[in-house]
Amino acid sequence: GAGAAAGGAGETPWEARERRKRERKAARKQKMKEQMKAAAAKKAGRPAAAPRLDSDGEDEDPRDFDAKKLVRAEKLSEKSKLKGKRKKEHEKLARAVDGGGFAFDAADDRFRGLLDGDDRFGVDPADAAFKKTAGMKSVLDEQAARRRRQREAAAASSTRGDGDARDDAPA
Repeated sequence: GAGAAAGGAGETPWEARERRKRERKAARKQKMKEQMKAAAAKKAGRPAAAPRLDSDGEDEDPRDFDAKKLVRAEKLSEKSKLKGKRKKEHEKLARAVDGGGFAFDAADDRFRGLLDGDDRFGVDPADAAFKKTAGMKSVLDEQAARRRRQREAAAASSTRGDGDARDDAPA
């Protein structure tokens, strides 16, 4: 009875067992509530209330981006005539995800290895880690255009080379 509530010396072994059982159940319930809050916060697109271990308390660089949010925003932008909750979600994501002001520039020399087919910089759309975004689409389009130009240039030079050889051959 009264001794069980206090958790004191007058507690029988049975009462102690029941008290520990209740405490474990309460702890599990509390942990579950925290997990549900974290999941709801993650689903809503904001970080969980718990402090992050990798953060030193300073604000993060505004140029940082979240690839998952970028992909989700791309998918929602492809859908036409969103209504209600989905439309609001898309507008919220569009405001939150702006790409950090980054725009892909194919003329930039820093992307030369990626675009010219260097084996060290392969982009595999079949890879599970591949994220289909507007930036990746422009990279793939530029790679295809450069490959096409290379093939056309090779075909043009080989036909010119064959034609010259026929002109030089004795009749």
